[in-house]
Amino acid sequence: MIFDAHHHLWKVDRGDYHWMTPEVPCLARDYLVADLQPHLRKAGVTQTLLVQAAQTEAETEFLLSIAAETPF
Repeated sequence: MIFDAHHHLWKVDRGDYHWMTPEVPCLARDYLVADLQPHLRKAGVTQTLLVQAAQTEAETEFLLSIAAETPF
């Protein structure tokens, strides 16, 4: 088993990523499970730890819903 101990997923239109600005376009876009999965497969990663990108209750709920629906 290979464990990725830190990654983020976000959906920009949720609106609570106050650190995100258009000046860094590679970050100012959605990063979701479908974006991460090919990289995990290629590296042989079977488990991950999803880390908050915003310190809000809405972010916590968003991440818990991803965790409930995602096998890794």
